[in-house]
Amino acid sequence: YYRMLNTVYHNTQNKLVLNLTENISSVLTDNGILEIALDRLPTERYKRNVVRGRMDIVVSMGGATGLFVGASFLSFVELFYYFTLRLYNNVAVIKENKEEIDNSTRAPFLVAPLDPIVKPTGKHSVATFQYFN
Repeated sequence: YYRMLNTVYHNTQNKLVLNLTENISSVLTDNGILEIALDRLPTERYKRNVVRGRMDIVVSMGGATGLFVGASFLSFVELFYYFTLRLYNNVAVIKENKEEIDNSTRAPFLVAPLDPIVKPTGKHSVATFQYFN
């Protein structure tokens, strides 16, 4: 779709404005009319190039963080590990130790064995005893 642009250029040399009483023939002979028709408007095309992608922004932010804060991606991974996996593991170990303490504080009655079963295990021998609750 092309637009037509008609430009009319009038060459008035102040005669038209100053001397309005001149006759029409002198006005037509002293002035020229130039009509320019353009096929299309003059345009400029702009192309947009991506300068930075998502990964470039992540890398830039990581570099700035490392420079000013002293942190790196590995530091964030360590924080994630410390607050999630290690915390979960520590809670599991605490529960296990608490169950062992609870089981040992029930004070089961030790029945003295008539003949303890001795199993050699290298340096020490282990005797097993029978318990009842």
